[in-house]
Amino acid sequence: SHFAKMESIIGAFLVGAAFNRLIPEHSVLMNRVVFVGNTLFIPFFLISVGMLVDTDAITAVPRPLLVPGAMVILVIVTKYLAAWLGSAIFGYNRDERNIMFGLSVVQAAATLAAVLVGYELKIFDEAVFNGAIVMIAVTCPLGAWVVDRYGRRMSQQTALQPVPAVMEQRILVPVANPAYATRMLDMAFLLS
Repeated sequence: SHFAKMESIIGAFLVGAAFNRLIPEHSVLMNRVVFVGNTLFIPFFLISVGMLVDTDAITAVPRPLLVPGAMVILVIVTKYLAAWLGSAIFGYNRDERNIMFGLSVVQAAATLAAVLVGYELKIFDEAVFNGAIVMIAVTCPLGAWVVDRYGRRMSQQTALQPVPAVMEQRILVPVANPAYATRMLDMAFLLS
């Protein structure tokens, strides 16, 4: 990232995305990478970002209160509108809509990285940086609470629905070569 003249945090994200596909998910190496990331890199990153937050600037003048408030309200409203629109398009019920909202409202790593880079490049001021921290601090517990509440309701409703005794099974038989069609149909009859 240094030679490409990018911020180091962007380079870290790109390296993680590139190597994530190359390492098998259940390998020893992936286990060690996840362990080191969760126990060292993520906590130190969050601590270093937390040390940049100026708590006095949040409460000093009205603008720093206005920016975090506007950021929190806008992210909640827009994520809820997106979930409502998605539920209307796909025909989801209220609990499914709220779970979709809870899963999408959480703002954390990408938001923090983008705002941190913008803050270091002097694109954003302290109010926007502190607003992003407040937004993360509000949306993370909100998303967990919404998903927990409506997920429980949805699982109770699913448990109450009767399961049909006999379900019709269909088997799709792909026939690329007609010479093998009889054998494929015999296999499908054996499976059904």
